[in-house]
Order: sequence, then C-alpha cells, then structure tokens
Amino acid sequence: MWTSPDKVRRKLGLNSDDVTDDVIEDYIENAQIDVLRDIAICRRDEGLEGNIDGVNSTFETNYKYIADKNFDLLVDSSDVEVYGWMDSDDPTTKTSLSVSTVYPHDGIIVLSNAPSVAYTKITANYYGYNGYVETLWLNDACAYLAAYYYAMSEIVLMPSQWLHGAYRFIIGTDWTHLYLDYLAKIDRILQSRSDKGEHDAPTLLRTEP
Repeated sequence: MWTSPDKVRRKLGLNSDDVTDDVIEDYIENAQIDVLRDIAICRRDEGLEGNIDGVNSTFETNYKYIADKNFDLLVDSSDVEVYGWMDSDDPTTKTSLSVSTVYPHDGIIVLSNAPSVAYTKITANYYGYNGYVETLWLNDACAYLAAYYYAMSEIVLMPSQWLHGAYRFIIGTDWTHLYLDYLAKIDRILQSRSDKGEHDAPTLLRTEP
C-alpha cells in the first residue's frame, strides 16, 4: 500500500480503538486508484521501440517513467503488460509476452525471451508519468485522500448527538481541508515532474544480432 492505516488515522485525529485497520484499508485502496489516475496516464497498446529480430529482448516505452500500478511500492514486471502482435492492425492476434526486468526511471522493459520475428509489433500497457515521481511522495497524498473519503462516508452522516471516544471532538467538523491538502500535495508532485522525460543513452548492455 502507498500509505498506512495509522497515517490515515492521524489525519483524522483517531486511534485504532476508534476505527480498525481493515476499515481504513478499504478507503486506502480507493484512494490509491484515484491518486494514480491524478498523476499518471494510462498507456494502452503503446508501440515499444526496439528491434524485432529474434535476438533482441530489450524495448523502450515512449515515456521514460513507468508507474507503480499495483501499489506495492515497487515498479517491476507486475506493473507492465507486453504483447506481440502477429498482425499490427488486428488486436485478436496479440499474444502476452513474459517480462523479466523493468527499469522504471529509464522506460526500459526487458523481456524474458527475445520475441519471434513473426511479430509485426510489440506493445505495452502501463501507467506512465511525464517526469520523475518518487514513490515515497505519494504516501502523504494518499493518506489525505483516504482520510477525506473516510470522513465523508463515516463521520459526516453521523447524528451530531452521537458521541463516542474521539468522535465527540470531530462531529460537525468541516473535512474539506483534507481534500484541499490532498490537492496541494498532488500539485507539488505534478510540478516536480512537469517535463516529459526523454530517453538518455542506454546504460545497460543490449543483445545485438
């Protein structure tokens, strides 16, 4: 997960006696999806650059930075899907290809095996950033959004006379500040990666025919 139940609870002024991890985790899961949509672009069937010669197994994405789409704080083979197309115009002819290694800050994908020359193109599905994003930057933003979702769903609708533990201090609070804090975090992230990443000269050995 990009954030933790404890961090979300701190945004709300609650503790584990007020709300359990499993309840908070449901809101974190929804928040992660929305944060990813706000800072990354979904690339589907994007043509990869690289020779399809039966020997080469290294390909490049059009965008340099690959995102963590499954929220495990790593960017690896589970965050990209690669396909070989027998007919470039017919998606029914594409076949899934196994990914060995991903270099997320370079936009480089290494396949487990060199694709057959029978393929007319190699494509990928992935989420990409337009610039560098440190995964740790997402922790606070995700916590703010999850806290906002929790407050809107679980606290705002409570009757004002219902008091229990910490809730006596938060019933009636205007929770929009959590969303505004989230937007501020996202704005800082977007500003930090506003320029489209350009591929530098490859820094790893490529397999040549």
